[in-house]
Amino acid sequence: MEILKLMECYQKTCESSELFKRLEKFSSTEIADAVGKSAVMSSRIQLNGRRKKLIGQAYTVKVPLLESQMTLDAISRASQGDVLVIDTSHNYMAAVWGDIKTIRAITSGIAGVVIDGLVRDVRQIRTLPLPVFSAGNIPCASGHAGGGVCGQEIMCGDVMVRTGDVVFGDDDGVVVIQREALASVIEKAEAKKKLDEERIEEILKRIF
Repeated sequence: MEILKLMECYQKTCESSELFKRLEKFSSTEIADAVGKSAVMSSRIQLNGRRKKLIGQAYTVKVPLLESQMTLDAISRASQGDVLVIDTSHNYMAAVWGDIKTIRAITSGIAGVVIDGLVRDVRQIRTLPLPVFSAGNIPCASGHAGGGVCGQEIMCGDVMVRTGDVVFGDDDGVVVIQREALASVIEKAEAKKKLDEERIEEILKRIF
């Protein structure tokens, strides 16, 4: 499938709720200030995909060490607009994700992927319209013998994540917002953004 067609598919299937639309105007730094450091994933979780901003509900996945079959199964199990958040059982020796899974995720309407583990096919992934965050890259793949669970509480980037939590990511990193706290976090982020804009304006006035 051509990249343009993949982009169209992605855009059509990632329509967000009103609260999600309000989130779009923020950066991860503003969200982090509003929600607190304990909700910010480790700095090892970095952006690989071309699309820079990620917003969506978490669909959690946990795979056994050096296995990755459940990451493929999760693509069909998750709902459109979900973000796959993957706990690899501290697998930093082989990739659990690549370009084929990225394409399948796009065509299934997945909003993005956050992996506390490794990916491969990075050059191809960076040409595709899906934000993919990971702890690094490696050429070799994990096995597909099976095992793992979906929808349970996991740890990813040293942060506890539940299915239904809101995942926000951009160039600076990934923040997890508990679903029930979303409205409150948005209000705090709006106040923080307004304050920062006022500070910047004041600084510019002094310079110019």
